[in-house]
Amino acid sequence: MNLLQNVALAVFSEPSPEDAAQVCLDEVCRYNHWPAGHLYLRAKDNPNLLKPTAAWYLEDENALAACREIIFSHDLSIGHGLPGRALKSGKPCWTTDLAGDTAPGTGCMADLGITASLAFPVISGREVLGVMSFYARLTEAPHHALIELVNAAATLLGGAIAQHRTAQALRESDTRLAGLLEFAQDAIISMAA
Repeated sequence: MNLLQNVALAVFSEPSPEDAAQVCLDEVCRYNHWPAGHLYLRAKDNPNLLKPTAAWYLEDENALAACREIIFSHDLSIGHGLPGRALKSGKPCWTTDLAGDTAPGTGCMADLGITASLAFPVISGREVLGVMSFYARLTEAPHHALIELVNAAATLLGGAIAQHRTAQALRESDTRLAGLLEFAQDAIISMAA
């Protein structure tokens, strides 16, 4: 339960969703002893596309840096690779045959002895906002309780991202409204003069 408490605290105390995502990735990877994890977000201009973010956890920066660069340089379309399948289904998915996955960077991870990949949709309401992708040394499917635990962390992160987007949209709306009011006031003053 400590994992969810730490993620919940981050979600509500970090200044940005990127910071909350970083804490979430760090906590999930450390809790499960997973060597790598990162966050994809849906592209703003194309909801069928996942874009890698700068939020990463790397247990061994030197060993995994090349894999990160490969993954970071590729967007994923809906249904492509494990993260794309999680985007499409809106449900967690995993494989213990990482060498058989087609997503960029999975071959690099497999070469380092990492055998599994797990993808968890980051959801707010019914909308998939992104996907948290993890790499692990597993030889069998993860236990149901583990899937539920990490899925709950992903859902907390989804709430933080949605809350940030709503607050940003309100700020932009307020700015537009203030500009309109100023313009209207100037127009009224010029008409009265």
